[in-house]
Amino acid sequence: MNLTAQSLKDEFLGRVCMTGEEEECLLNQRLARLTPIIILPKFALFLLKAWRFRRFVDGLNSGSLIQHMFTSQLVEFTFPLPPLAEQQRIVAEVERRLSVVEELEGAVGANLQRAGRLRQAILQRAFAGELVEVEETVETSSNVIAMPKPAEKRRPHRHFFRALLSAEIVDQLHAEPTFGRVKHQKIFHLCEHIAQITDIEGQYHREAAGPLDNQLIYANEGELKKLKWYRTVDRAEIGHAYVPMEKAGGHRKYLEEFWEDKRADIQRIIDMMRGWKTERCEILCTAYAAWNDLLLWGKEPKEDNILHEILDCWHESKKRIPKEKWIAAIRWMKEKGLAPTGFGRATRKER
Repeated sequence: MNLTAQSLKDEFLGRVCMTGEEEECLLNQRLARLTPIIILPKFALFLLKAWRFRRFVDGLNSGSLIQHMFTSQLVEFTFPLPPLAEQQRIVAEVERRLSVVEELEGAVGANLQRAGRLRQAILQRAFAGELVEVEETVETSSNVIAMPKPAEKRRPHRHFFRALLSAEIVDQLHAEPTFGRVKHQKIFHLCEHIAQITDIEGQYHREAAGPLDNQLIYANEGELKKLKWYRTVDRAEIGHAYVPMEKAGGHRKYLEEFWEDKRADIQRIIDMMRGWKTERCEILCTAYAAWNDLLLWGKEPKEDNILHEILDCWHESKKRIPKEKWIAAIRWMKEKGLAPTGFGRATRKER
């Protein structure tokens, strides 16, 4: 990823944006391009947008009429450098909070528009001698009763729905000795795809332990703690576990409200994988995702094609698992009616 910094002082000095690796950029003497190496691009982007960098830029005072920032000055800016895992958690939390701000801004904007339309409607009806808008009427023998139109209920943001699915999985499995963060992610992935939950929108990538959306799982854990449902703790030997907080179980009313038609599929996956070891979860989720990718690309999901995606196009660590286990997992999915349908997003771009 590349960071592009505007180098004019007026209203643009210090502005930053991020471009994709494959995007072509036109640069001139007023732009500086940075390519992060040991720091996550989004983490660097948020740092350059923060008050600390803004104060650094304002203190340059270079130029008499138009202030400039030169590359030699830019390299003097000190970047905090926490471990990559901590950077990922920070980015996930910042994105979660910014999405809430965007949602609030959208709600405010929509309310202002509705207020403007209501004002115009009131003025129009006032001059027409009608001060009350009747949405629906109920006639009786002697009266006409105005019935207000019920307001449409607003659905929560996807971050809440993601935490809701995590809460149901953790609520049922936190006491299981084989349940931790990796298994949590794998069950989450299958529940989303098999129940076809459109509110989630996970973006999974091909990692060593199977399909993984790293930012999603950390953001979910942060949301679970914020809602006082569950928090993570380090296990004595390795990995993480989940412990209930004071409002554990409070998610169930939302599950009934929003996903009554999805609960059977979610429960099926949880029950099926309850006692599984992590490697078995990895095998099933990887085979499922590879098969699903072929469907999303419009390719025939033959057994050989699925195996090619797993053993040749995924991660080198997949070859440690015998080929027979992958074949058994693919055939087991067919027998159990768990064949993918091409739901969601592919784990990589088609080549």
